[in-house]
Parts: sequence; C-alpha cells; structure tokens
Amino acid sequence: MKDLPKVHGDTVEILEAAEPTTSERLIAVVAYFFFFLPMISIPKMGIYSYTDQSNFVKYHAGQSLILFIANHAFMLLYGVALLVLMQFDNIPAIVYQTMAVTWVFPALMLFAGIRNASIGNEKPLPLIGKLPIKV
Repeated sequence: MKDLPKVHGDTVEILEAAEPTTSERLIAVVAYFFFFLPMISIPKMGIYSYTDQSNFVKYHAGQSLILFIANHAFMLLYGVALLVLMQFDNIPAIVYQTMAVTWVFPALMLFAGIRNASIGNEKPLPLIGKLPIKV
C-alpha cells in the first residue's frame, strides 16, 4: 500500500496506509470477473458501494474495467482479422495457431490482477494498467 503524507504546520509526517481487509480483497478479486460489482449500491437492502468506502477496491475496479475494455477490443480485432484471413486459401496453419495463442495474454493479465488484489497490492496491469480510467 502507498504511504500517505500528513501535513502538520511546517512538517510533513508519512503515515502508512492501512492494509486492505479480507472483504475488500475478496471484492477486489471478484471485480476482475464482474467489474461492475463493487459499484453496486442498494441502500434499502443494506448494500453499499465498496468503491465509496475503499480506495483499494476502487483501484482494482478501475483495473478490471480497463481489462474488460481491452479484452473486448482485442476480441473485435481478432474476429475481424480472422474474417479477413478466411477469405484467402493460401494462409498456412501456423498463422491460425499463432492467433489462437494470443488469447494467453488477456488470461495472464487477469491472473496478474487477481494475484495483486488477493495479496493487497495496488500494482497496475502489464501494458494496459496505466490507462487513465477512474471508477
């Protein structure tokens, strides 16, 4: 977790941020499967948004939203490329096999996000994690 500066007059004191609770970590992990879950708020049922209460959950909800958008953009590009390549008869099988292996990258990013959320880290996802999307 990040250290938080606290200003007292002319001096600055560095306070260590509190570790995320087990429920915050669980919600952050679940956010990688359902990015909208931490943002749900139903006050009449006693369900309040975790993103209002926890910066840790808010951070991982944002990372999961970035992953969701990037994955769907990737699927769209993959589908278009596959449709274009299917028009040609002389495309070797290695091209299709290489395209199939590219699905490993989104899965690895998903596992990296889940790992970071489960151990309480606020590390961005590889390559796409620094995109400016806030929840």
